Amino acid sequence: MLSLYLLRSSVAVGSTPNIACKDEEREALLKFKDNLHDDHGLLSSWGKEEEKRECCRWFGIYCDNKSGHVISLDLHSSYNSTNTWSLRGKIFSSSLTELHYLSYLDLSRTDFSGNQIPSFFGEMTSLEYLDLGFTNLQGSIPEAFGNMTVLVHLDLSYNKLEGEIWKSPIWNICTLRTLSLSSNNFRGVQVLSKLSDHKSFSKCTNYSLEILDLRWNSIMGLFPNLTFLSSLKELRLSSNQMNGSVPESVGKLSNLEILDLSNNSFEGVVSEIHFLKLSELKHLDLSLNQLILNVSSDWVPPFQLDDILLSNCTLGPHFPEWLRTQQNYTWLDISNTRISESIPSWFWNSSIGFQIAYLSGNQISGTIPNSSLQWENYPEIDLSSNQLEGPIPLFLFQVSALYLSGNKFSGLNCLCDERDESHLSFLDVSRNQLSGTIPNCWSNFKNLIVLNLANNKLSGKIPTSIGSLTQIEVFHLGNNNFNGELPITLKNCSKKTGSVAATISYSYTSSTGSNAGSTTIGNDQVEIVWKGTLSDFGSTLGLVRSIDLSCNELNGEIPREITQLVGLVSLNLSTNNMSGRIPRQIGNMKSLDTLDLSDNHFSRHIPASLGLIDRLGVLNLSNNNLSGKIPTSTQLQSRTASSYMGNPGLCGAPLDNKYFPGEESLISKPTDHEAGNEEDENEFTSQGFYASMGAGIVVGFWGFVGTLLFNKTWRLAYLKWLNDLVDWIYGKGEGTSGKFYHQ
Repeated sequence: MLSLYLLRSSVAVGSTPNIACKDEEREALLKFKDNLHDDHGLLSSWGKEEEKRECCRWFGIYCDNKSGHVISLDLHSSYNSTNTWSLRGKIFSSSLTELHYLSYLDLSRTDFSGNQIPSFFGEMTSLEYLDLGFTNLQGSIPEAFGNMTVLVHLDLSYNKLEGEIWKSPIWNICTLRTLSLSSNNFRGVQVLSKLSDHKSFSKCTNYSLEILDLRWNSIMGLFPNLTFLSSLKELRLSSNQMNGSVPESVGKLSNLEILDLSNNSFEGVVSEIHFLKLSELKHLDLSLNQLILNVSSDWVPPFQLDDILLSNCTLGPHFPEWLRTQQNYTWLDISNTRISESIPSWFWNSSIGFQIAYLSGNQISGTIPNSSLQWENYPEIDLSSNQLEGPIPLFLFQVSALYLSGNKFSGLNCLCDERDESHLSFLDVSRNQLSGTIPNCWSNFKNLIVLNLANNKLSGKIPTSIGSLTQIEVFHLGNNNFNGELPITLKNCSKKTGSVAATISYSYTSSTGSNAGSTTIGNDQVEIVWKGTLSDFGSTLGLVRSIDLSCNELNGEIPREITQLVGLVSLNLSTNNMSGRIPRQIGNMKSLDTLDLSDNHFSRHIPASLGLIDRLGVLNLSNNNLSGKIPTSTQLQSRTASSYMGNPGLCGAPLDNKYFPGEESLISKPTDHEAGNEEDENEFTSQGFYASMGAGIVVGFWGFVGTLLFNKTWRLAYLKWLNDLVDWIYGKGEGTSGKFYHQ
C-alpha cells in the first residue's frame, strides 16, 4: 500500500521531471481543467503546447518514477492568504476515472458551490487518499463510495452534506483509517447507536479506523458502543445534539489519544472506570455538558494530558487533586465547575508550562501568595468571577493576559516591583476592591492593549506614565474616585487610522500535545457602562477601542491632544467635574461611535466639527453648561432631545426652546486655521469682543467702536447680529432685510 504521508510530502511542481507523460492521462487532466475557472493562474503550467506537454511537470501532479503513470493530483494549496478560492467551477469531469493509477486526490479548498459528489468516484478503485474538504459540496454521499475498497483517508469536512450517517456507504470501506465529516448537516436520531450492530449492514469483519471526526453536525441520540473500533485514536463528537450518559465502555478504547465530547447534552457521572485503559490519552474535552466528574481524592489517572477541558462540568466543591499528577498540560479549562476551595500552592508550582489556564466562574476563595515561579512561556490566566482577595502577587503579572475581574483583590502596588519589560497585553482587574492610587510605573508595560481597572475604589490622580501605553486600544478606569486633570501624556497613545471592524484578539501557539504547532486566536471581552447599562463586548471588541473614565472626580478641561486619538471609538468622561470647552478638534476623531460627556461642567458652544463625525452612533452631552445654538448637521439634529437636556443656554433643534437670533454666526463651520488653533483670534465669541462692551460708558464706547473699526471679522459679525435682532423684533424672520449687514 502506498505510503500516504511520504507521498504528500513529495508532491511539488515538477517533482518528476524525467518521467514521460502518458498521452491519455494528459488528455484526461486537460478535460478536468476545462471544467474549472483558474482565477489566479494556478494551472498555468498545464497545456497542450509543446513546451507544456510533459504533464508530470505540471503543478500538483506527481507521477510514478518507474511507470510514468499519474498517481497523485494535489491542488489543496489553491486556498490563498486572502481567503478566496483560486480554483472554482463544476465538479470534476468524469475524465478523472481515466487516471487508473491515481491513488492520491486532494481538491480541498476548491469552490464547487452548488455541486454534489458525483457517483463516478465508485469507479476510482485505486484511490487511497481523498480530500474534498472546504469545497462547498452539497447533497448526500453517493452509494458508489462503498466501491473504493482501498481508501484509507476520507475528508469531506466543512461542506453542506447531509443524510443519515449510519446508512452511509462509508461504513463498508473496511480500510479507512481517517474519516472526517465535521461541519456538515449530517443528522439522525439514535443514528450512532446503530454502529454497535455494524455487522448487520457492513461487510467488514473488523475496522482499522483511527480517526473519527463528526464534529459540528446535527447528530442526535445516545452515545454509541464503539468498542468494535478498537484501533480508534481520535474520537471527536463535539457540537452535536447527543444526550444521555457516557458509557463506561469508552474506557476500553486503549489506543485513544483524543476524546472530544464537548458541547452536547450528555449528563450523569463520569468516573475512574471511564478512563481505565486510556493510558495514551492526551486531549480530553468534556466541556459544555452536564457531566459530573466523580473520582476519589487520591486518584492517579493512567494518562498524562496535554489539554484538559472540563468547563461547565461539576468538579467541586473541592479543588481537583488529581491535577497534581498532570505534569505536561498546556491548556487547562476548569471554569464554571463549582469549585469553592482555595487554590493549593502545588497548583502554581506544577503548572509552569501551561499556556492557558481558565478557572473563572467558580467560588474559589482565599489569597494567592507571591511566588518565585518562573513561567516557561507567557501564559493566559483567567481567574475572574471568584472570591479571591488580598494583594495581587507579582508573578501573575508575568503573563501575556490576566483576567481578574469580579473578585475581592485589594492591591496593585507590586506592579512597580516588575523590573523587566512586561509581556502583558491584557489586564482586567475591574469589579474588585482596589483602593489607593494607581502605581506610576506603567512604562514597564508598553505591550498593554487592554487595561480595565473600572469599578474599584481607586483615587488620586491618573499617573503620567499611563502615556507610556502606546499600544493601548481599550482603557477603562470608570467608576472610581479619581481627581485632578487628565494627564497630557495621553497624547502618546495616538492610534493609526484604519478599519475598526477587526476584533481585538490574541494568539498562542501550542508547542506540545495534540495541538502542537497550531495557533489559536482568542477575543478579548470587556464591560462598558453606557447610560447606566452594563454591556459585554466580546467578538465585537474591535468596535470598542475606548477610554472610559466615567464616574470619577476628574476636573479641568479635556486635553486638546486627546483629539489625536483618531482610532478611538468610544469616549466616556461622564459624571466628573470637568469644565471648559469641548475641543474644536474633536471632529478629527472620525472613528467615534459613542461619546458621553454628560454630567460635567462643560461650557461654551458645541463645536461644529462634531457634526462631521458620520459614524457617531450615540451622543450624550446632557447636564452641562453648554450654550448657543446646536450646530446644523444631520448627525446632531437626528438625536433625541435627551442628548442635550440640562444645558439651560443651549437652543435649537432637536430642543423645543427657541434660540436667540444671530446664534448661527457663533457656530460657523471652523476653518482649517481655526481647527488647529483653539483660541483663534478671529473667533466672534472671543472674550475681547465682550470685554470691549463692558468697560464703562465712555471708555467702553470708544473701545467698542475701535474694535469694530479695526477688526473686519468682528465688525461684520456685529452688524449681522444687529440686523437679525431688528428682523426678529419686527417679526420679519431671520436675516430678511439686510439693512445693517451690507452697510
